[in-house]
Amino acid sequence: MIIDTLANLYLYKALSKRISKAINYISESSFEDMAPGKYPVKEDRIFCLVNQYHTKSKEECEMEAHQKYIDIQLMIIGEEIIGYKPLTNQTPTVDYKPNEDYALYNVDVDYLKLEKGMFAMFFPHDIHQPEIFLNEPQQVKKVIMKVMM
Repeated sequence: MIIDTLANLYLYKALSKRISKAINYISESSFEDMAPGKYPVKEDRIFCLVNQYHTKSKEECEMEAHQKYIDIQLMIIGEEIIGYKPLTNQTPTVDYKPNEDYALYNVDVDYLKLEKGMFAMFFPHDIHQPEIFLNEPQQVKKVIMKVMM
């Protein structure tokens, strides 16, 4: 897991060619003006999900991990709390669903704040629990770049 400001995003281009391409897409896009939806970048290997939603309580938010895709989550409007725990030998509560690329977990996680101008990058060895409200529910706009491993 990586969390940083968007101003430093370019530093992570060296992680892989696909991550570099996703970062280029991020730098060339104006997400505040984009409608919610799915935007292809490179076939099914890299795509962008623009989401708007109301944040929820911890109990309403699922803990997930992926196997095929890295998530680069960018907060465009608002803020939320995200739970995080390294995936080691935890047993999923919902087994991995290959077509949707997720498994669900119920574990103790640590929490961090994602606010406008920040991003978090989650790898397949990261359990994450997004969409949690800070003090009270609020509408947020968040972009998730899905980058195939």
